[in-house]
Amino acid sequence: MLMTKEQAETVWCPKARRGDVDVSTFNRTDGGRAAPTCTCLTTGCMAWRWYDASPRGRQKCSFDHETTAEPSRPSHIPASWPWVPATDDTEGWCGWLEPEEEAVTRIHDFNAKERRGFCGAFSKPEMFV
Repeated sequence: MLMTKEQAETVWCPKARRGDVDVSTFNRTDGGRAAPTCTCLTTGCMAWRWYDASPRGRQKCSFDHETTAEPSRPSHIPASWPWVPATDDTEGWCGWLEPEEEAVTRIHDFNAKERRGFCGAFSKPEMFV
């Protein structure tokens, strides 16, 4: 099952174990319910697999002509993105570039709230597609 890291941390794991002084290890209580500490460890477990790729780096919106003059900004480009003119340093690339701080926040937020994964010990990603 695909789920976010936060969702997975609430799911019982059949491999997790809890030990008490008087009893050997177990992962269910007497009533058959999952023991509170026997939930998925997500990224702390070697079986955890990410399904969604993590976004990488800063986003660009390229302009299709090498130019130093800023053209009119498309409506989907945030006002905070600076225009980068074509220069020798940019090897002719020009366009709008996402600020580093915004990229870091976007990537962190995606990884924390939206990125999905699954237990590689009990399922395969093609089962979810």
